[in-house]
Amino acid sequence: MKKIPTLFEREYANHRVVGIKPNVTAGLEWVLEGKGVATEKIDGSCTAIINGEFYKRYDAKKGKKPPEGAIPCCKADTITGHHPHWVKVDENNPADKWFVVAYLNTNDRADGTYEAIGEHFQGNPHGCDCDMLVRHGETILDVPRTFEGIKQYLTDHYIEGIVFWLDGEPRCKIKRSDFGLGIMKKYDTLVRDNIPDFIHDQGKGVCFRVLSEAEFKEYLERKLDEEAAEFHENPTLEELADITEVLYA
Repeated sequence: MKKIPTLFEREYANHRVVGIKPNVTAGLEWVLEGKGVATEKIDGSCTAIINGEFYKRYDAKKGKKPPEGAIPCCKADTITGHHPHWVKVDENNPADKWFVVAYLNTNDRADGTYEAIGEHFQGNPHGCDCDMLVRHGETILDVPRTFEGIKQYLTDHYIEGIVFWLDGEPRCKIKRSDFGLGIMKKYDTLVRDNIPDFIHDQGKGVCFRVLSEAEFKEYLERKLDEEAAEFHENPTLEELADITEVLYA
């Protein structure tokens, strides 16, 4: 998978990205014209299946020699000097253990590029129960096609970024970090109905999902345990009120 350009022009200092401009990178004007498809940029480790063989991506940084037998993904970046390669995953190498597990946990292993995600990749931001491979370009997004609209979308959604596809190929990307947006915190807990609106009113982004009836019961029991523990540590009317609120939920 060759390295694709960033949708908007980046600002560099000492070979590092320091900001982004509202100018579209030359040749990518089609994105703001509404052409192509916006997909989620998955936060994991890039891999590929080539002629039935499983590879992981290796980024040979400036001045660093890639491993023997590595396959270049593209030419080296003229600014940073980084040169991505594919290196074959070795089931006998302990460092590749979780890549192998992700591969075996994936049913559809057709040739193509994938992201390895799960408990052992990038801190598991997607909350997966196991390691697996996800094919690039599968999750379609409905994204506004303006600089501010894209920035707001990434502010409001817990994703690493967006990849825009055209004619069946990934052509460019934009990451939340390009806008100076930090990593969104993830809380695996119930919240009151008005909390998301309260966060939005403060000018912050938030995303959430409505639980199924079975999930709600499980999380409600967990929430009750949390509130009871807090009451034991601090037996006040305020903490007792929190328990009552859970009981009436």
